[in-house]
Amino acid sequence: MADWGVHLLDYALKGMNVGLPSYVYGAGNKYAYPNDSMETPDTLMATYKYPDFNIIWDHACGIGNGLFDRDNGVAFFGENGTLLLTRAGWEVRPENNNRGRVFPYCFPCDEGPKPVTPRMEAIPWKSGENKGLYNHVGNHLECIKSRKLPNCDIAIGAEVAKLAHLANISSRLGVGLQWDNKTNTFIGNREANNLAKANYRAPWKLPKV
Repeated sequence: MADWGVHLLDYALKGMNVGLPSYVYGAGNKYAYPNDSMETPDTLMATYKYPDFNIIWDHACGIGNGLFDRDNGVAFFGENGTLLLTRAGWEVRPENNNRGRVFPYCFPCDEGPKPVTPRMEAIPWKSGENKGLYNHVGNHLECIKSRKLPNCDIAIGAEVAKLAHLANISSRLGVGLQWDNKTNTFIGNREANNLAKANYRAPWKLPKV
């Protein structure tokens, strides 16, 4: 989650133009590889609550067949269609009208099923440039000269890393958690706040700046 999560959840955050959620619930465990040294769940489902929508994360290590016949990616579900996005490209799959009927349905008084029609035009798969790393490095070098912020600066990386760890901490404790982004703390859960910071073994300590 803390690795692939940051490479996919940033699409969700920027696509919906939001920051961190007010509530998260994560549930998972080490089901696929229970005896390896990894401490985060290899199987995890997480729900991030926002005022008008949810972001839902789902991963299972060792399983390559995912939703929409893809092994990874992000889906933006809308009432008219679904935008599917991976690091390799994107497509739009339309939703269909419900047999031509309009809600609220009246099955006894309907004339009968009508042809299924899409709510929008499909957009077939469009491959990306396959130059993601090349473009990132080029933008970074350009910003060294211009002194501008890069397209994906450290603040964006820190935010999406927090998002991933919110679900990891919730899963480890087995409870839903409320997050206060102003104070960078969990509300009313001391154990969760202890997990949100590094605890160093003496004589090591986090430098103060």
